[in-house]
Amino acid sequence: MSSSLEPNADGSNRASRDPDRVSELTSRLDAAAEKYEDLTALRAAVSLIPYVGGALDIMISGRAAHVHQERMTRWVNELRDAYGRLDEAAIDKDFLASDDFLDFFCDAAERYTRSHGEEKLEALRNAFVNGTTQEGCNGPLKEIVLRVEADLTADHMRALKALRDGERDYSPRDDDPADRIPYADIAAARVALASLDVSDTDHVVLDLESANLVDNWWRHRLNDRHWDRFVITDFGRRFIWFITHPADRTDDSYR
Repeated sequence: MSSSLEPNADGSNRASRDPDRVSELTSRLDAAAEKYEDLTALRAAVSLIPYVGGALDIMISGRAAHVHQERMTRWVNELRDAYGRLDEAAIDKDFLASDDFLDFFCDAAERYTRSHGEEKLEALRNAFVNGTTQEGCNGPLKEIVLRVEADLTADHMRALKALRDGERDYSPRDDDPADRIPYADIAAARVALASLDVSDTDHVVLDLESANLVDNWWRHRLNDRHWDRFVITDFGRRFIWFITHPADRTDDSYR
């Protein structure tokens, strides 16, 4: 019997490029889950793993496939709504007809179905939509954005948008010429993530800095030991462009 999985160059398997085979792959996953459910002794052993046994049993049984199917359904519905708000002229139809588009779709769908948090799911959806437009499909940046997004959380997205808004609303101080370079105070992120401890919020911002989405405003200044002002980097601006639906953009500087 022929397989519906095609080998990668490294010998590993991945889903076929044909999107019609997604349902076939799902059926095979369901069958594997059913076999697992029949292995009573193995399930009993898994359930005895302290603290996480029950969760692992659920994850590798049929419920995991059901959750995945629900998330795929949501992914498709979200895309339908997002494209319904997009001008058809913005779409790169040559890209849609290419194999690269199928790879991009599979990559985005996998990351979406393995994520949670409204802000992160919205960002992943918008990055995919923007990656199929004439302005966003060329070059590797769309894939880079998806990869970076996958390592972030909904809290990262909220903090980044708060810092963006803080920088956008910046007003220079007349008594300090050096203070005329726009920045956002870390307090903006702390307010946006008020449910977290301050130290946890600061670690979220540190993660954004590690991802090159924001930079310390004090860097390369004499008093560079401060850590309370941040600027959006060039990559951060492009990242924000990708995670914002075209119909929701209000600032052309974030492109």
